[in-house]
Amino acid sequence: MTEISLDNVRRIRDRQWLLDREQELTNDLDTVDAEQRRLAARFGRLRRELEQVHELLWPPTPGYEHRKSYRPRLPGPAHVPPASSDSVLLRGRALRRAALAELRKAGRPLALPELHRALHLTGHRLTSEQPAKQLADALRYEELRGRVRRVERGTYAASN
Repeated sequence: MTEISLDNVRRIRDRQWLLDREQELTNDLDTVDAEQRRLAARFGRLRRELEQVHELLWPPTPGYEHRKSYRPRLPGPAHVPPASSDSVLLRGRALRRAALAELRKAGRPLALPELHRALHLTGHRLTSEQPAKQLADALRYEELRGRVRRVERGTYAASN
């Protein structure tokens, strides 16, 4: 990764170079974003199938679905990866805008963990100790303004 030193760059003299570099970086980010979306869709399909197989292998005892009983944890990676160390902290309006942008890019309803994952993969991090609640509160605010609709519990889609 190339860091640009402001000492060596003059805004007027190097303007065309800066514009070209900005376009290069935008194109690279678009390519990475498309690949991440493809992988996220595949991850979601595999995760749902894994949950179905796990449910068949370890069914809950009838009548005891919500009680504590031994069932192994779902194998595989965490649903939401850890945020990178240089990620941008989100809260308030910035969080709502980023979440709405991710919902629009996805073009389909997203569950809170999927949206949380998408935000982490785009270099963002939630500031709360309870990130799912923070995200749900932000989406509820957007729902009241008509920009998001709640499809089912914990699942939201962008309004048209």
